[in-house]
Amino acid sequence: RCKDYGILSVVFQLYTTPKIHFKIPPTVFYPQPKVDSALLGLHFLGPTSLRRRLAGVSPAHLRSVVTAAFQQRRKTVRNGLKKLALEVYGGDAERVKEFFERSTGEGDLPPVVR
Repeated sequence: RCKDYGILSVVFQLYTTPKIHFKIPPTVFYPQPKVDSALLGLHFLGPTSLRRRLAGVSPAHLRSVVTAAFQQRRKTVRNGLKKLALEVYGGDAERVKEFFERSTGEGDLPPVVR
């Protein structure tokens, strides 16, 4: 998980057209935060635009994947999705391993890079 990219980022980018209106400097807050701030505008998509953006993916299935990917704070996306993949493949760990290798091309990468 990247600190700049969490579940809220994914959800807002999926269901809205977000726009950063302007940055807000830390000096306007007390105590001053150690992060940057901004005023965001969120224009929520209508049903037709959302269906087009989802491109046939079930919202319930997508929610399961996104939740699993970001569920554990210090895990990689792969580790977060492993439990969900085991459910999909009926607990067959070998098929899950093959799935991840096919989908990420990890068969060609040394373990340190994975």
